[in-house]
Amino acid sequence: MPGKVIGDSLPIGFAGNPSRMSDCVIAPYLYAATNTGNIQFGEPVAFDATNGGVRKITSTDTADDIVGIAVRKMGQPKTDDANGWYYEPGDVVDVLLRGSIVVPVLNVTSIAARGGVYVCKGTGTDRPAGSIVCASGDDTIAMNNAKFSTGVINTGDMVAEITLTERVI
Repeated sequence: MPGKVIGDSLPIGFAGNPSRMSDCVIAPYLYAATNTGNIQFGEPVAFDATNGGVRKITSTDTADDIVGIAVRKMGQPKTDDANGWYYEPGDVVDVLLRGSIVVPVLNVTSIAARGGVYVCKGTGTDRPAGSIVCASGDDTIAMNNAKFSTGVINTGDMVAEITLTERVI
């Protein structure tokens, strides 16, 4: 049957979008108003024992502190620019606890399917806390329950798909 092919692959999606819905476990957590900084969609978050919610990754966190990834929500952007989509202190954050999600990646040119996922602690000069990379380093935390799903990076948006294989409670 004759036809035309437009492109050779499907786009991965947007940062924070769950990508394989049948296996997703998502739960709401409070991002307390006393916290500082915005949580971007697709950013890993740590459990906040003080408030019973979540918070941004810090330089003292370990793999056990990371509970999941902030899920993209529908709604009006907070500001009128490309970076206007995020959770502010005081918001309820939807967090992917298990399943697949699209995340922004930093300083990555290639990834290995089923390769390890690492989160920056923010102690390096060029890697902010919460950034996802594919190689271990002095300022990274290995996400023991996460793997890159495929070897594909959407280089236009610098996003890739990861899978959280088990819940961290």
